[in-house]
Amino acid sequence: MQAAHIPGLGEAISSLLWVRAALVEQIEEMNRRLHIIASQSQTCEFLMSIPGVGV
Repeated sequence: MQAAHIPGLGEAISSLLWVRAALVEQIEEMNRRLHIIASQSQTCEFLMSIPGVGV
């Protein structure tokens, strides 16, 4: 049976892709916020400068 002939598959995949896009957006926003918080801490700045630990 080909995937194109499975009832509801397209809608299910479309829904999953929408949720994935929303999660990616939220992760990017949280990353921006954490960078702001970390940039205000000398300890975080030091840790982020260590290869393999920081960004």
